[in-house]
Amino acid sequence: MVKLGVHAIGIDLQKTSTRGAPLAAAITQANSRIVEYLHEMGISKGLFDASDAVPHESHRFLKRDELVLFRVDTRSFGETSWWLMRKPTVAIAKGFFARTGKQEPAYPNALLRLSCGAGKSMRLTFTREPIPNLPSGAGPLRLDVNGLRMDQPFGRSAGIETRTVPLLQNVVDSLDDRSEIEIFGFDPDPNNEPQARTILHMDGFSAAYAKLRKTCDTVIGIKDGCEPEDSSPRCMSEASGIWSATPLSAGGALGWPAQ
Repeated sequence: MVKLGVHAIGIDLQKTSTRGAPLAAAITQANSRIVEYLHEMGISKGLFDASDAVPHESHRFLKRDELVLFRVDTRSFGETSWWLMRKPTVAIAKGFFARTGKQEPAYPNALLRLSCGAGKSMRLTFTREPIPNLPSGAGPLRLDVNGLRMDQPFGRSAGIETRTVPLLQNVVDSLDDRSEIEIFGFDPDPNNEPQARTILHMDGFSAAYAKLRKTCDTVIGIKDGCEPEDSSPRCMSEASGIWSATPLSAGGALGWPAQ
């Protein structure tokens, strides 16, 4: 996700001999032009105020809520394509944000990350920036992945909301750029009531996943000798703990109405 950093304007004193009142006047004039330009663009003066409060030798990244407040970006939802990441470990990821209503922040950034699991499984991890007033023991986040529904239990890691669930590799193999992932319960609710769904698209998934699969197959072959068709208990150790996924045709087996 692109970040917007801000800071006050600065003058390189090594490139100008202007000092004192003339220098202050030049800075005031430049700031006035910035404020005028923001007004012409329909952006709040709050953006200038936030920028001017940061020394020009430094910078501060604006939060999604501030981008909306300052009218820089008023979208209620945004997402990236899937991309391959190599650090800290090889995985593919997709970033997104979605409005959560009265929560704070109201537009938390989130990330879906798919990485190699044990044996014939993959690991799907959801992370989201902290929501301070999220109720303790919040209910599971419910995902619909290619027609299969599953719960991701709530958890925290280093203050970040983190939820992980293993997926059988053949389930992931069935996904392509035309698939969708639906998330139920992205907007935290203290009563764990069903809420509007968030739909994530799969642009870039096929190419990124092909690269990840090569890495996963290599790691499996080197570390534990599991062959692609090996379904022995040793190679299925993590897959055996996969959260049950309910077909859409079951209609409400997890408390959600059939689509």
